Amino acid sequence: MHTITTLLFDWDGTVVDSAQLGLNAFEHSFAALGVVFDHDIYARAYSPNWYTVYEALGLPKEKWQRADELWNQHYGGQTVHAAAAARQRLSKP
Repeated sequence: MHTITTLLFDWDGTVVDSAQLGLNAFEHSFAALGVVFDHDIYARAYSPNWYTVYEALGLPKEKWQRADELWNQHYGGQTVHAAAAARQRLSKP
């Protein structure tokens, strides 16, 4: 008999959908920096490279480090809920 010693979960897009969490963090961060957040530009420019997003949205380079700090703060301050399908699967015995 084999013993399971490790479980690996694909977090983003499987257990949770973090897209909205990231968007919320961007919105709050840009508001705190006094910069207008344009959802259309964000949708077109979205990239895992946040600096591409910052540049597309017109965030001055001198605010990028603070934007990173704020994004982490706002992202980390949110409550994460499991996706419905993941909740179903994880709750079964």
